[in-house]
This record gives sequence, C-alpha cells and structure tokens, in this order.
Amino acid sequence: MKKLLVILLLFFPVHGAWAKTLILECTLKGSSVIYYLDFSQGYVKNAKNLIVGEDLQETDNAYRWNDSWTIIDKIQERYPNYRGAENIVDRRTRNLNIYEKYKHRNSYKVSVWKCKKHSDKKKF
Repeated sequence: MKKLLVILLLFFPVHGAWAKTLILECTLKGSSVIYYLDFSQGYVKNAKNLIVGEDLQETDNAYRWNDSWTIIDKIQERYPNYRGAENIVDRRTRNLNIYEKYKHRNSYKVSVWKCKKHSDKKKF
C-alpha cells in the first residue's frame, strides 16, 4: 500500500508548481503593493489577504480585473466620488495600468505601476 502511494505521488505531484496563482509586486514612486492573482477563484488579493479585485481574466497579452466592492467602499470613505477601477497588467511590458473612475468625470485617472513576478508558480 505504501509503495502504491509513493507511485501515485510520483505520477500525480501535489505541489504548488501547477497552482493557478501569480504573485506580483508593483511599484510607483517608491510605493509598493503585492497582488496575489488567483486564477482558479477569479479574484485578486493584497498582502493583507483582502480581496481587492474580482472578475480576473487572463489573455495572451494581459491580466485584467475590476475593483471589488470591498475596496471600492474602503476608498469611498476617503474619496466619495470614487466609482472603481479597471486594472490591466500588460504581460509584455509588465506595467499595471489602473483606470480609475470618478462620479461627474468624463475621463479616467490613469496610473502606471511597474510590476515584477514574485513567484515561480505561473509564467508572467
């Protein structure tokens, strides 16, 4: 029985290399944020384990997600006109473009963060 278990573990590894998670560290003007992109659940968490993004999508060129209601509510405590953001990580340039939406504004506020991969679990 023990040999069978060892054989099964060899053929069907159970470690994180096949996990659908990508850890990104993004920086802008000295500030740094860590994002955990969980593709199996479809959300993004920050270092405090708070879900900051939902509707996570992966394409050949980018990773995309929208702000979660939790983070929108938190930001609205300080900025009442904040309506959420679309976050896009360009897989080629490794830039995180954040398109923030505000009430009574016809344009987006755009910020560009530089990201680097923090884990070997998933290809950037």
